[in-house]
Formats: sequence, C-alpha cells, structure tokens
Amino acid sequence: MALRRNPFQTAILLAILLSRSKKTRIKFSKRTLEILSKRERIHPIFVNRVRDELDDLDVIMLETNRGGYALISRQALDGAHSMTSKHLLNDLRALRKGATNFEILLEELGGLGIDEEDEDEEDDID
Repeated sequence: MALRRNPFQTAILLAILLSRSKKTRIKFSKRTLEILSKRERIHPIFVNRVRDELDDLDVIMLETNRGGYALISRQALDGAHSMTSKHLLNDLRALRKGATNFEILLEELGGLGIDEEDEDEEDDID
C-alpha cells in the first residue's frame, strides 16, 4: 500500500467528509477509515490519535455498536438539552439510604452500552 497517512491527515479527511455531507452527524465503516488513512489494518492507538486530532477540529469521533465509527460536529451539541444533577436528586438520596443500587439503575438503561467485560468494573461507579 502507498505511504500511510498520519492521524492529522486522516482527521482532516474525516472532518471534510462530515462537512461535505451537510449533516451534523455521519457514520462510516472501518473500511472507509482504512482507505482514507491508507492502512491495511487499523490499530486502536491510531484510532485514539485520529480522535484527538478530530477533537482539535471540533469533531467528535465515536465507535458504533456495529463495528464502525460516527462523527458528530461539536456545534451540533450546542443546542442539546441541558441537564443538572437536580434531575437525579431522588436517586442520589435513595443511593445514600441504600434504597436503590447501581444494578437497579442499570436496569432502567436496559444495559445500554454495557458489555459483560464492563460488569467487572462496576466497583468504579461511585
């Protein structure tokens, strides 16, 4: 394969992809990332470096549940609904009193974004 692109160059191409879409968010495949970066394999460290470079360009890059990636313009979040801890006061009181726990709260999410591997880290949720 030709000379590989560095994370900064790849981030520029991804930001242009988002910009030209005229959307505030897009998703793309691992294959698209391989093509834009001129890489046969995408290593996690490379993805992290691209993510850091995109951050400087006001673009957020996320991995999707289906194995691809998504880009979101940081400006798209400016209009997002604001939430404060006041919305969780009853839950915080219940946690303090032992009337609820994080397993119960997790059920409310339906396990969204939680893998079995992450369950070992539940002690970190304090």
